[in-house]
Amino acid sequence: LSFGLAFFSKQSALVQFLAAFLFCGFFCWANRLGKGSLLKSCISMLSGFLLVCGAFVFYFVSNNAWQDFWFYFWQYNISYYIPAMPLLERVKFAMIGWFYPRGFFAENIILIVLFAFSGLEVAYKLLYKFQKSDKGLFIDLYFICWCLASYVGVVSSGRMFSYYYVLLLPSFCALGSSTSVGLLDRIHLNIKISA
Repeated sequence: LSFGLAFFSKQSALVQFLAAFLFCGFFCWANRLGKGSLLKSCISMLSGFLLVCGAFVFYFVSNNAWQDFWFYFWQYNISYYIPAMPLLERVKFAMIGWFYPRGFFAENIILIVLFAFSGLEVAYKLLYKFQKSDKGLFIDLYFICWCLASYVGVVSSGRMFSYYYVLLLPSFCALGSSTSVGLLDRIHLNIKISA
């Protein structure tokens, strides 16, 4: 449901939904949950997403506004908005655009530091201490995938409007809070041990 609402807030959120969908499959595979669990999880996610889509479509169709809705929601983006920015410009923008003085990463440096720290920790656990029962590892790994998918979705437009932050903040804040809690738990544990 949440991804469906995000999609109708900004169409690039579709990338986040696809990433979550793929991660769901990875989680079931990594934990050997079987095809039944995978199918049930995927159907649940898809049903929630399509339920939101159906509600929006029903509203506009019932108000005789389907053509307007389709033009502004989809056709305008495909026919005008996306082609207006060349692919190479988008790639350049993705590499450096959000690091400008007023870019998302420059204004939210703490979230970026937490993202980097969590990324290194997750990579270490996956390579050297992987345990299928470690739910915290999978949660952090999902948050990282969510952050990356959010970034890809946002920069795909090739434009740096501050209202795009709404698509980045949930994933980066979720990962940041998870990482912060982990760090504070370790600090608390170290203080207890040293005392």
